[in-house]
Amino acid sequence: MANLFCNNTTHDFPTDAPSIRDSHTRNDQLKRDAMNREFLRHPAIQRLLTWQTGLPHTNQTLRLRHPLENLGTSSVAMVVGMLCCQQALQGQWGWLGHCLFLVIGWGHILHALRCFRLPNRHAAAHGHLSGNAQVDYWIGQTLSAILLAAPMGRYANSHVTDPFKAHHKWNKLMTPGESTFEEIKALGFQPGVSNDMNWRHLKSLLLSPLCYGQALASGLHDAFCTGTLLERAFNVTIWGVILTIALTTHQLMLLLVAYGVPRLLYEGCQVLRVLIEHTFAEPGRPRTLAIYKRMTSAIILADPVPAIVQDVNYLESSLQWFHWSLKMLMHFVARCYIATGDICNHPTHHVRPGASFINHELERMKLINSGHAIHSNWGLVAAIDAFFSSLAKQPADLFSRN
Repeated sequence: MANLFCNNTTHDFPTDAPSIRDSHTRNDQLKRDAMNREFLRHPAIQRLLTWQTGLPHTNQTLRLRHPLENLGTSSVAMVVGMLCCQQALQGQWGWLGHCLFLVIGWGHILHALRCFRLPNRHAAAHGHLSGNAQVDYWIGQTLSAILLAAPMGRYANSHVTDPFKAHHKWNKLMTPGESTFEEIKALGFQPGVSNDMNWRHLKSLLLSPLCYGQALASGLHDAFCTGTLLERAFNVTIWGVILTIALTTHQLMLLLVAYGVPRLLYEGCQVLRVLIEHTFAEPGRPRTLAIYKRMTSAIILADPVPAIVQDVNYLESSLQWFHWSLKMLMHFVARCYIATGDICNHPTHHVRPGASFINHELERMKLINSGHAIHSNWGLVAAIDAFFSSLAKQPADLFSRN
C-alpha cells in the first residue's frame, strides 16, 4: 500500500552478508537473500519483500524517501477507502460488489489509521516528520484528533520528554509508569504465568466486544477530556467540521460505516502491536545499556522460502510454494495493519532515536555495520510468544507494586 513500488534508485544498500559479525543477524540476511531466486527475482516483487520484511537482499538498491511520503500515501489510502465505502452504500453493484467494496474500503481506511498512528504521529512526537517542530506538533495533533487518541503534548511527554516515565529513557522502558508497561498492565496480561495462559487471555481480548468498547471510550475521553484547553478545543473543532460536512451532504451513514468499523478494528491491531515491540528485562539484574538494547527486537514478517531439493517432483514443489505464498499473505496482512512503519526495524529507533524512520532499512544496516547485533523474531506469533516468555519470568506481583 505505502511505498511498495518505488523506482527511483539513488542509494545502494551496502550489505555483504558474510561480513556481518553477529551470527543471528547474519542468518537473517542469508534467509532474506534466499528469497531472491526464481520468479521472486522480479524487481517489483523484491521491493514488496523488502517493504514487508524490512530487510533488503544483498546489494539491493533502495531509494531514499522523504519523511512525509508515508503521510501522503496514507492520506491517499484514506480517500480511496472512503470512496470504496461510498460505492458500497450506493447499492448499485449487487450484494457481492457491495461486500467487495466494503472490504476494500475498510482495508484501506484501517491501513491509513494505523499509519497515521505509526509512523506519522510517532515521528511527529520526535520532531522527525517535517523538519519544523511547530508543524510537526500540529500534524501530530490533527492525527490525534482523527484517531481519537491522547493529545499531542501528553503523548510526546510520555514518549520522549518526561525524565521519569518516558518510553525512550534507557532505565525506564518497561518499568512502572512507562507507557508500554502501563498499557500491558491495563490489558490484563499476567506476569509469572505460562505463555498458554497469556495466549488464552489475548484471544479473549480480541474476541471481546467489551474490550473494544472500553478502548473506544478511553480514546474519546483522551481526545476530549485531557490535554490543554487549546488541544481539546482543536479536537472539538475538527470533529465539529467533520460532522457538519457529513450532515449537510447527507453522508452521516457513510461516516459511521467507513470510519466506525475500521476504528474498532484499530483497537485490536493496537493490542497486538504493543506485544511485539519490547520484552521485559531479566528480573534481578541491574539495568544496563546492553540489557536495554536487547529489550527491543526486530520483527521479520516472512517465512523462509522452501529449501532447494533436487529429487522433489513438480507437484510437491508447487504445493510447497503455494503453502509458502499463503503464509506470506498472512504476514502481509500483519505488516499492513499491525507492524506498520518502522516497527519491523524497531531496534534502530531505540538505539538511535534520531535515525530516519522512513529509511529504516538503511538505518538498520548502518547499525549492523557499527557492530550492533540485532535480534529478530520471524513472524507475529514468534514475536508475541517471545514477549510472553519474558513476562513469564517476571515476579507475580510485578503489576501490583507501586
